[in-house]
Amino acid sequence: HERLLDIALQKSSQLEMIQGDCSRASEVTSLLFKFTTSYSDKVTRALKDAHSTLTENALQLHRSFYQWFVTWIKEQYAHIQWKKVRLQRLTDSAARLRGQQSEAHRKGDQSLHLSEKLVETEKERKALEDEVRRLESTLKEVMPMFDAKG
Repeated sequence: HERLLDIALQKSSQLEMIQGDCSRASEVTSLLFKFTTSYSDKVTRALKDAHSTLTENALQLHRSFYQWFVTWIKEQYAHIQWKKVRLQRLTDSAARLRGQQSEAHRKGDQSLHLSEKLVETEKERKALEDEVRRLESTLKEVMPMFDAKG
């Protein structure tokens, strides 16, 4: 009978130890759950904030690029127009020189100076014409990137 009582006391003691271990494990689990939940909430908040910041920065970058791009297009267009005016002046000058050269030939005058001036003017006009064509081509290539929506 005593032997059974000793075994029962020993089992009861073991049961209390197991119960204590389970209680501590439960407390640790609860704390870990709270910590994990809190950490998860903080991470979620941080991710949302970061996403929001990135979105705002991306929109600002887009607006800034759009403004720069519009300004650049206007500047390129104005530059091309200025070059076209200069090109027209060179074309007019070349036509005037051709007329003076023809007049000099009719009169039998030497027009070497006029010929040299005409060759130089035509060379400059051709180079400017090529440059205008190249600038317009560049502008046509980048215009598809431009959408009026911004």
